[in-house]
Amino acid sequence: MSRRSNSFALFTATGRILAMIAGFLMPIFLTRYLTQENYGLYSQFNVLVGFMSSIFSFGMQSNLYYYFPNSDEQRRKALVGNTYFTMIVFALVAFVLLLIPATAKLFIGNEKLMKFSLLVAIGIFFSVPILLIFPLFVTRGDKTLSVIYPPAEALLRIGIIIGTALVFKTIEAILLSMVVYHVLQFVFVTFYASWPYRKVKGNWFDWGLLKSQFAYAAPFGLSVILNTVFHRFDKMLCISFITPEEYAIYSLAFYGIPGIHQVYESVAEVNILNMSAAYKENKIQETVSLAQSYVTRLMSFSIPVILGVCVFANVIFGFLFPPEYVKAIPFFRIYVFSFVIGALGAGLVLRATGKTRYTLKAYLRSAVIYLPFAYFSIKYYGTWGAIFTAMMGILLPKIFQISFEMKILDVSFWQYMPWKKIGSIILLSVLFLLPVALLNHFVKLNVFVAGGIGLVYVLAVWLVELNRGLFIVSKETLKGYLKKIKVFRK
Repeated sequence: MSRRSNSFALFTATGRILAMIAGFLMPIFLTRYLTQENYGLYSQFNVLVGFMSSIFSFGMQSNLYYYFPNSDEQRRKALVGNTYFTMIVFALVAFVLLLIPATAKLFIGNEKLMKFSLLVAIGIFFSVPILLIFPLFVTRGDKTLSVIYPPAEALLRIGIIIGTALVFKTIEAILLSMVVYHVLQFVFVTFYASWPYRKVKGNWFDWGLLKSQFAYAAPFGLSVILNTVFHRFDKMLCISFITPEEYAIYSLAFYGIPGIHQVYESVAEVNILNMSAAYKENKIQETVSLAQSYVTRLMSFSIPVILGVCVFANVIFGFLFPPEYVKAIPFFRIYVFSFVIGALGAGLVLRATGKTRYTLKAYLRSAVIYLPFAYFSIKYYGTWGAIFTAMMGILLPKIFQISFEMKILDVSFWQYMPWKKIGSIILLSVLFLLPVALLNHFVKLNVFVAGGIGLVYVLAVWLVELNRGLFIVSKETLKGYLKKIKVFRK
C-alpha cells in the first residue's frame, strides 16, 4: 500500500475545524437563552448520548483503518456491510436497555433527566452508526466530503436547535430537536456507506470476515468502552452528585480550543494508516519515525495555542458567557492541558500494529486506581474533584500504553519520544509567552486586543518552528499550498 500523505489530514482537519467554528455558537447562545438549570440538562443530555454511543459502538468502526488498505472492492463492501449492521445491532441493545426503567435509572442517575429517557434512547440508537462516517472519509480518501460534511452537519445542528429554542422555548422541544438532528445524520451515513458499493458484486455480510473483524475489534472495543469511561465518567458521576446549575458551569470546562482536537483526530487517522502499512512491511524504524513525527508536529501546532488560551481564559470567558459562568475559568484552565497529553499519541502504535489487547490492558490496570478515586473525589469534592478526576482519566491509561508501545517497538524511553524537539517547542512557546502573560496580568485587555496579541504570539512561535523544521507542515508543503492558492485566485 502506498503511504497516505499527511496533507490529507489537512482536509479532514479543515472540515472538523469549520464544524467546530460553527458549533462554537451553540453554548454562547444557549447559556444566554436558557436558565442555568435547563442548560445543565441540555449538557447532561448531550454527554449521556455521547457516552452511551461511544460505549455501544464498541469501537467497531475502527477496524476499517486496519482492514481497508489491503482489500479489494468486493471485500471492502463486506467490511462496510459487516460494520454497519453490527453497529445497528449494538445500537438496538442500547435502545432496549434505556427503555427498561431499572437500567435507564442506572445510566441516567438523575430524576430530572429521567423524564427524557425515551428521547435519550432514540438519540443513542441513531448516534451509534453515525460514528462510521469519519473512518469512511479517511479510508476512501474523500477530500471533498471531509471538508464539506462537518461544517454542514454543525450548521444543521445550530439551525435545528436554535430555531427550536426560538420558536418553542422549552427544554423538551430542544431535546427533541437533538433527536431529529441525529436521525438526519443517520440517513446520510447510511446512504454514504452503501452507495459506492451498489454495483459491486458480492455480499454485504460475510460471517467469516466478521469473525476476523471481531478479533481485531473485541479488545479494542473493550478499550473504547474503558476509554469512554475514563474520559466521561467524571461527567456521568456529576449528573448524580451535583445540581444541574453546577453542571452547567462544569460543562464549560470542556468548551475546548478551536482546532486542536480536530487537527489531532485528522493527523492521527492518516498516521494510523501509514504506521500500519510500515509495520506490516516489518519497517520498525519507519514506524517509530512516523510516531515521533506525529508527536512533534502536533505539539508544534498545539503548545503555543494551549498556553495562549490558558493565559487569556479570563478575557475569553468574560466576552463569551454571562457573568455567572465565570466560575468555570479555573476548571477550563486545568482541562486545556489535557491536549498536551493527547499530543503524545499514546495508543496509536497499538492500533496501527493490531496489538489492541494492550490498550485494553492499559485501561484495566488504570481502572483499579481511577474508578475508586473518581467516585470518592466527586462525591466529597464536587466539581473540583471532578476536574482532577477528568485529568487522571486521560493521563493514567496513556502511561501504560506508552510502556506497551516501547516493548512492541523495542525502544527505550529516551528513544520512544523526540524529546529534544519537544523541549525546543516548549522552550520557544514559554519564552514568547512571558511578556504576554505579564501584560495580561497588569493590564485589563478587551477581547479584541487580547485576540490580536494572542494571534501575534502564536504566529511568532509557529514561524520560528517552521524555520527550524518543527512545525506541523514543512516549508515545502506550505509553499506548495500557497502556489495553489495563487493559481486558484488567477
